[in-house]
Amino acid sequence: MSFLVADEAEMATLEEALAFIDTYNDSSQANTRHQSSDDVTPQQQRLTRESRRIKRVRTGASSSTVRQQRQKSELLDLRSQVADLEEKLERLQRSNDVPWVMQVNGDAVPDSESGDMATEKMDLLQNLLQNRRDRYNEAVLEYRELQQAKMINRELKALVAKQVGVGSNLRALLQATKHSLLYEMGFKFAEQPKLERPMTDVGMIMAELEERTQNLYLHSDSVFQPGQPSSISFRVEVKHDEHRGKIMELLAITPMACPIENAADLVWSELKLIRTQGDKPNSLKKELTMALPSQVGVLAFKKLNFVRRFNEPDRIVVVWADLILFPHQKMQFRNQLWTVITRSDADPLGSCVTQTFLQAYMDRQEDSVSCGDGSNATRDAILTGQSELFRQHFQSQQNMLILEAARIGRTKPVAG
Repeated sequence: MSFLVADEAEMATLEEALAFIDTYNDSSQANTRHQSSDDVTPQQQRLTRESRRIKRVRTGASSSTVRQQRQKSELLDLRSQVADLEEKLERLQRSNDVPWVMQVNGDAVPDSESGDMATEKMDLLQNLLQNRRDRYNEAVLEYRELQQAKMINRELKALVAKQVGVGSNLRALLQATKHSLLYEMGFKFAEQPKLERPMTDVGMIMAELEERTQNLYLHSDSVFQPGQPSSISFRVEVKHDEHRGKIMELLAITPMACPIENAADLVWSELKLIRTQGDKPNSLKKELTMALPSQVGVLAFKKLNFVRRFNEPDRIVVVWADLILFPHQKMQFRNQLWTVITRSDADPLGSCVTQTFLQAYMDRQEDSVSCGDGSNATRDAILTGQSELFRQHFQSQQNMLILEAARIGRTKPVAG
């Protein structure tokens, strides 16, 4: 709309044209008077000059300056109107370019718009409203599904916790029944069969260790005291037993932020690194010759190891049995270990507790060939050396289990 505005150059041209017209009129009147001056008397010429002087006096309404001022005022008004119209045009263009900023709950269609444009905008508003309703309905549905999943999860946790309690009571009952039957048959519960065998018969030793792991599994309920705290702990201590003498014991409790199955796989994977598959499912074995640094010097020994894994609905048990032979000292030592992985009371499905209990002691045999004539100093030195090796190994394992369980807990999908 800026073409309505006349600039100052056009105003100057207009003023020149008006001045030219006035000059032309004056010159025309002068010529007329000149032509008729010959026919009039001197008195008439004097009156004519006086009337001409009176005509030259212009009023305010006929002055060109006043007319120019009026035109200038009108021009300023036009410019102001043009600016307002341009601003309105710009607002309309912005509203057409960004239709989604319009209010969807009100009448946002201007009165000056055509019927087609109004219809299009109303359709757009209806689509926006429908999309908003759809998103709201989806959010409500997802929220209800989430609440239902959480309720089912709580019910499952309660069922698992109840199952854990029933399983523990059932094992305790079976264990007590087994103990009573053994005592009635005249057997002593803690004793193991003693076989006559040479120290170099590896096949016979492995068969004995395999049978021993089965017996250790049957005693797994009586190893850990009920009601132990599930916080992380680690201790090593030396005790004295009436039948076995000095015993080194190690206890490690490791809470893990992962399901029980993942924890068992971590423990079993570490055992498989340095062992071979046994004859039975979920069994491993190992045979090696090593040197043990001790206070009495470096002692060569041969170690035979057998490991079993037993899977239960509410816990997983890993047991191993060692026989360590010191041929030069004619001594042998036994290591027996239980690792029991149970579900956590706070989160039975998502976390668990791993408990490891190890006993190491000198195996006392009645025959002089197996027992040997080693001194108590040698026995104590061997137990001390083993204690340090086991302490380093199981502390490292405990740290590994905590880190790996945290990694599994971060990457597992969220239920619900």
